[in-house]
Amino acid sequence: MGKSKYPPAFIDRVRLLEFPQFMFLPDGPCMPKDSLLRLDSIQHIFHNEMEPIQCALSDDIQTILCEQLNFLLAGEYEGAYKIARDALMTQGSSRA
Repeated sequence: MGKSKYPPAFIDRVRLLEFPQFMFLPDGPCMPKDSLLRLDSIQHIFHNEMEPIQCALSDDIQTILCEQLNFLLAGEYEGAYKIARDALMTQGSSRA
């Protein structure tokens, strides 16, 4: 196993949605290792040799991600992202 680029305390804060520019992606069948999605530096690409795979974010996570992008780009703090972030931030502050 490789060493993480980021301190565990920072990763925990990302998991709590504290930073709108990051989303935590845990390892799993489609993700070989824990990863951070950087939303502040996304760009579109086209590569005609990419192979489609049968992996996708759950509907709930897709909704949160879209609303997180909306918050990051337009400043609109609402919907499932707001509900999830507020709940997680409250949970995180009660553990501190």
